[in-house]
Amino acid sequence: MGWMRLGFQCGWTNLTLGGRRATSFYSGRNGNRWMTPLRMMSLVDDVSRDMKQAMRDKDVARLKALRNMRAAFLMAMKEDGAEALSDEVAGVVLRRLAKQRRESIEMYRSGGREDLVAEEEAEMEVIEHYLPQLAGEDQTRRWVREAMEQMDTVIKTGDKSAMGKVMGLLMKNHKAEVDGNVAKRIVAEELSR
Repeated sequence: MGWMRLGFQCGWTNLTLGGRRATSFYSGRNGNRWMTPLRMMSLVDDVSRDMKQAMRDKDVARLKALRNMRAAFLMAMKEDGAEALSDEVAGVVLRRLAKQRRESIEMYRSGGREDLVAEEEAEMEVIEHYLPQLAGEDQTRRWVREAMEQMDTVIKTGDKSAMGKVMGLLMKNHKAEVDGNVAKRIVAEELSR
């Protein structure tokens, strides 16, 4: 783990690192300096940092998208009653925003509003930049087969709700890692065998 030094007062302190608390300690050797572990930036922190940069750059379209993303993060934190948002939950929020943008683009296209389509596509591009990579089709197929093995008794009896049960187990274990539409298609293929 890397270290960085900050020149502040002597003693012990607690730093909040992505929802966890980490204690830093004073390095008496080099005078009045703190030694604290470097932390990885969370998705929420990345969006906040980039929002500030977009303000400095006066990039209005990017700033609008980043503000909408940050507002969605804050709403999710408020709903959960949490002080911080994990990257997993932030990814789910971003996927929801991306889905809303896709639906808006379709509606505006059908209504002949190309100006609004361009705005939504620009916002969608910013959102996609922050979306975490989802598992590929091969990995998703492996997870579907694992879920089906765990639900073997349901599948053998020919239960009509087997697809819902397999999808439920799959999404419970891998919600932030799997595209739901791809998973649904793969589950249907595997159940039809």
